[in-house]
Amino acid sequence: KHKNISYQIYFLAKILEKNMNSKDTNSKNLFQAFLDNKQYSRYGVRRYEWIFCKTFLSTGGITISYKFLSLL
Repeated sequence: KHKNISYQIYFLAKILEKNMNSKDTNSKNLFQAFLDNKQYSRYGVRRYEWIFCKTFLSTGGITISYKFLSLL
């Protein structure tokens, strides 16, 4: 359950890191679903824009940013 606590992502990542080292594909699928549905959802991207402004470029640069934005 997500409570919008700033450290919650850290704890989720630690739990997932432990599970990702196992051969359990379900954990990997759950993590990917979290990224797809929460972290990089339309709302998630807009939240980053609010924090970093609309000229924010990902670490992949402008090309990667356009590639992912075209998928929205």
